[in-house]
Amino acid sequence: MSTRQVVVYVDDLDGTPATERVRFVFDGTVYDIDLSEDNSDDLHELVARYAAAGRPASPVRRPRSAGQRRPGRR
Repeated sequence: MSTRQVVVYVDDLDGTPATERVRFVFDGTVYDIDLSEDNSDDLHELVARYAAAGRPASPVRRPRSAGQRRPGRR
């Protein structure tokens, strides 16, 4: 007997089928949200206004703890 597993992504705002996962950063916290096409368009339109007025920033690097090394380095 065979089985088939189906994964359905659901919009985190309204429960409709999601078409996109959006990652964004707000106040230093990274968020992922699954959205339908309509809600994704709404979010992009809203954020575009603020992004147009802002400026790109470099990612913040967190200091490594003692003993933590990059792979391949000695």
